[in-house]
Amino acid sequence: MYGAAILANIKTIAEHGDLVKRFVKATLESLHWAAQNPEAAIVELRKSNPQLKEDRALAEFKSILEVSIPRGASVGNPLQLGWVENKKMAHTIDLVRESYGLKETLDPEVIYTNAYVAKP
Repeated sequence: MYGAAILANIKTIAEHGDLVKRFVKATLESLHWAAQNPEAAIVELRKSNPQLKEDRALAEFKSILEVSIPRGASVGNPLQLGWVENKKMAHTIDLVRESYGLKETLDPEVIYTNAYVAKP
């Protein structure tokens, strides 16, 4: 099931596509860096969130990496985050619809694009 996303207004995408592409690229690069450098990532995170306990934050982050994006920790094996598989998106839509008792569904391709990410 998909959970996290970068959302953009259709008008922004149409008028500032290059900006959207650069933003997505920078976001994915930062996630990849954080996955390869979890200790340094927590140091940076704590600069704006000093209330976080370093050991606990690091343990939680490593747990997230292990479960969610294990490929990101190894050099030469890019995260390839951002790529959406139509079948998995359809499943996510079905789960949300069923969980919230929604009647209508929608075509998965209406709510995502792979135009700004590299194919895995």
